[in-house]
Amino acid sequence: MNKFLYSAIFSLCICVCANLVHASDPKITTQERLSLARSFVSKIKSDLTRADKYLQAHKVVENILEDGEILMFQPVLGGRYRVDGIIMSRVHNKRVLLSLADFMAVLNLAVDVDPTNGTAAGWYLREDRLFDFNLTDKRVSTLAGDFTMSDDVISEDGDLWVPVKELGRWIDFEYLISGNEN
Repeated sequence: MNKFLYSAIFSLCICVCANLVHASDPKITTQERLSLARSFVSKIKSDLTRADKYLQAHKVVENILEDGEILMFQPVLGGRYRVDGIIMSRVHNKRVLLSLADFMAVLNLAVDVDPTNGTAAGWYLREDRLFDFNLTDKRVSTLAGDFTMSDDVISEDGDLWVPVKELGRWIDFEYLISGNEN
C-alpha cells in the first residue's frame, strides 16, 4: 500500500477513535487518543500488507480516477532525464488518454498532428520510423505495424486523445506512470 493510503487510514482512525473516546470520556487526552489510533493501525497493518502483496502478485489494478479527470505528465527518460514540457492527459472510460499533440511536441518528434482532420503524420526517433494516423479510418501505421484504433481514441477540445497503452504499442515504447512529485 502506498504511504498516502496509510496516512488516510491513520487519519481516519484518529478521527473515529478520537470521536468515540471523546464521546464516552471527556477526560481523555489528545496523546491518549493518538495512542489508541496508533494501536489500531498497528493491529491492521499486517492485514493491509498481506492484501497489498496479494494485489501485486495477481496484478490487480483498478483505476480510481473519475472520468473527465485532467492529469499532467512530465516525461522522464531512462529514469533520469527530465524532459521539459507537460503532456496533458484525461481520464475517459477509466483509461488514461494522452494529448497526441502534446506527446509529439514535448518529445520533439517530427509528427504533425492535425486534430481538425483527425490525422497525424511524420516520423519518430529516425526518419525510417514513419507514423501515419487517421482517426476517420481508425488506422495507425508505424514501424511496429498496422493497428486498428480502439473506440477510446477520440477527437475532443481541439486535440486528439490516445490511450497510453495504445500509443505505447504503436511506437513501441514502455512507460511507467508515477505519482512522484520530484
